[in-house]
Amino acid sequence: MPALPSFDLYQELELSSTASSAEITASYRRLALLHHPDKNGNSAAATAKFQRLQSAHETLKDNEARQQYDAQSYSSSRLSSATYSSSRSSSATHSNASVPSYWTYSSYSRDSSDSGEELDEDLFYAAFGFAFGKPTSSGRSFHFSFPSRDFFTRRPQTEQEREAASKKAREEEAAREKQHQQEYQERWNTEHARREASEAVKRKTQEEDQERKESKWRDERVLQEKVWEAQGENTREQKQKSCLHTDFWPKEQLKKKVKCDACTKKRVLTGFKCPHCDLLVCQVCLDKLNKKRAKEATP
Repeated sequence: MPALPSFDLYQELELSSTASSAEITASYRRLALLHHPDKNGNSAAATAKFQRLQSAHETLKDNEARQQYDAQSYSSSRLSSATYSSSRSSSATHSNASVPSYWTYSSYSRDSSDSGEELDEDLFYAAFGFAFGKPTSSGRSFHFSFPSRDFFTRRPQTEQEREAASKKAREEEAAREKQHQQEYQERWNTEHARREASEAVKRKTQEEDQERKESKWRDERVLQEKVWEAQGENTREQKQKSCLHTDFWPKEQLKKKVKCDACTKKRVLTGFKCPHCDLLVCQVCLDKLNKKRAKEATP
């Protein structure tokens, strides 16, 4: 797996890690247009920013590359957290290692003015009060227990034992990390499958809608051809005048403005063409034509 980039790809595109592919592309286009070197005097900062935007977009727009980046980013953050926790735990263990286990107590306090004799007596009853039934003069319990046999036989850990314990901790952390990655992969697969299913339904709906339009066009064309043949109309102009047209006019995206065949005004950049007679009209004329057809169809 390639190394992580020195910057956060999502932060660079001003997005969260749950952003969709469409959101990633839209944000990239907006920011690339804003920070393009040509619009910023070809400055070094603008060039660097633009290159980071390109790198972030190239990685996140590809599902497989994005999945690898998310998993690697997650692993890096988990490893940093684990390293910090391990160092804190090791420090605490080292600082407490020299304290004997049998010196356990709830509290023991004396006023600094007490005499040495009174202090010795209190210490006696604190240590052996369980046998004589007398509490300390402070009225608080001092719990004493004899050290276990393990205290006298205890020995410091060897280098091999410390390494074994460290290895075990690393293996446990690796197992937890693997489990987290598997859970992340399962969530990602589920979300990916959901999006794929949603897009498939959308594509199917669009295809069915297009098929209905084309089927209606075919039926209308058969009827229109009969009308033209009966009236002896052969030229494009003749056919356009008597054409019954259709409810669905395909959109025509033009490179430059041309005249509308209906109002003859040169304002058509995005036009609509009748699939039967090739009449090209602007949006204004199409709206008027549709209103007229709807009015004629109303009984």
